[in-house]
Amino acid sequence: MRYALVFFVVIALDFCWAKYVTHISDGTPHRAAFWSTAIMLGSAFSTISYVADRWALIPALAGAYVGTYFAVKYRAKK
Repeated sequence: MRYALVFFVVIALDFCWAKYVTHISDGTPHRAAFWSTAIMLGSAFSTISYVADRWALIPALAGAYVGTYFAVKYRAKK
């Protein structure tokens, strides 16, 4: 169960990063700050997970791949 949670949290983190970078480039500081907070929360959970259990790196890496793929694909359609 924890591995699945790490996987989906990292997918969500990649979307947060995409939103963060978008708002930084758009010059909207409050929105960028919101996404920065979401990044810190998700990163803390995922880091604690794979520090406690190094096997959690596998779903974290898979989640990073999937999240980045869909974040770029979604952004490209705009």
